[in-house]
Formats: sequence, structure tokens, C-alpha cells
Amino acid sequence: MFYKIVPVPGGQTYPTPVPAYQIFALWLIILALVFAVFWFTSRVTSYHPEREEEV
Repeated sequence: MFYKIVPVPGGQTYPTPVPAYQIFALWLIILALVFAVFWFTSRVTSYHPEREEEV
């Protein structure tokens, strides 16, 4: 899957090197998702005293 394991002579398999841009892009996607989850969670659970009487 991600490592694209290919057979090599000798009976052992080694993962082919992953290009640096793929690692960087994956990190950006993960960081963006984590940031979005925390941001939306903080907005939903934040305390708003001006809205207290509406609840």
C-alpha cells in the first residue's frame, strides 16, 4: 500500500523509498485535519456568557 513493497532477489522484501514531497504532503494533511478538529471542538464547547440566557 503506502510503502509499495516489491520483491528483490534473495527472498527478502524492502520498502521502496517514499519521495520527500509525499511525506511532506501527508504531514500537511494530517496537521490540517488535527487543527480543524481542535478548532471546531473549541468553538462548540467554548463558553459564551452573552448566550447564557438563550439556552
